[in-house]
Amino acid sequence: TVSAPVDLTSVPDDGRAVEVEVPIHLTLHGVSRPASAHTTIARNGDRVSVAGAIPVRFYDYNVSPPKPFASLLAVQPVATIEFLVHLAKA
Repeated sequence: TVSAPVDLTSVPDDGRAVEVEVPIHLTLHGVSRPASAHTTIARNGDRVSVAGAIPVRFYDYNVSPPKPFASLLAVQPVATIEFLVHLAKA
């Protein structure tokens, strides 16, 4: 969830994207922690597109990285949650 209002006044109306850090609370596996979403925001008229990524360390959320069958591969203890949201005024 977004933990504070995000000021979009710096995002131009002409579709050019700007980078904005969005403060969030991320909950995984029953553990909630403050985090930051690295986003790229573009506005075109009354529509806003938000693309972003949230880096996650599994151990911060009491999650063990998956162990592939027969240990043929290794899974890093850090993952990235990526998202794309399109918003429009109703």
